[in-house]
Amino acid sequence: MYLLLIFLMTLIIPLITIPAELRRGSASPYRTVVHAALYSSAAALVVFAAASLSGESVYSQLSTAVEDIAGLLAQDSTVIDMLGLEEASMDEKTDMFIGMYQQVFNTLPASIMTFSTAAAYFEYLIISKVKKAHISQTALMPAFREFSLPGGAVWGILLMYIASWIMTSTELLPNDLLYVNMDLIFDFVLSLQGISVILMLFHMKRIPKAIGAAAVLILWITVIGRWLLVLLGMFDIILGLKFRIQNNRPGR
Repeated sequence: MYLLLIFLMTLIIPLITIPAELRRGSASPYRTVVHAALYSSAAALVVFAAASLSGESVYSQLSTAVEDIAGLLAQDSTVIDMLGLEEASMDEKTDMFIGMYQQVFNTLPASIMTFSTAAAYFEYLIISKVKKAHISQTALMPAFREFSLPGGAVWGILLMYIASWIMTSTELLPNDLLYVNMDLIFDFVLSLQGISVILMLFHMKRIPKAIGAAAVLILWITVIGRWLLVLLGMFDIILGLKFRIQNNRPGR
């Protein structure tokens, strides 16, 4: 129930905050998306706190549900045959499924923040295009190759860190999950910066967009590729790789 509520809030909150900021015209598209993601994350934090005050944290409820689901999967012959676990005991099967699900739920705060950002981004694309048809001054989202962490992004990441810290220090989540979630958040943000570098390079080399998108997808779904995107993002922030790529184009 709590996850469904959080999911709905991450979809609804940007629909409220993005049009409001577009009317004011006081923030850039990326800053508007960051604001919407922060509002959604703050709302999720309230849900986590409310669940904890009710006597059982979200994580505890999920752990109980995971144990029940793992027990059912351990008895499902189709799943067991597919995974080649015929020789394992019932306890070993159950423990394996519990471990798999808990690895997913351990990253719940970072996953909520990541999903909030993605939802806000795509909703901005839709809302800005609709408003552009009626209000010509509406700022459209620039091409993703132009993406660069806005000036307030550091503060945004800091607020996300504080939210994760509150969730762990108040025992809304186990303490060791703070570092796991913050690592995922930083990796996600730097990966976005790295993706923009790849897209800018392909754009300057006049490589078709479809090939650039395919290259980004391959990098994103592979472990080595994600590390490469993170490194590119770090180097872009420190060395200004996109600026160098643009200045090294033919004719300059």
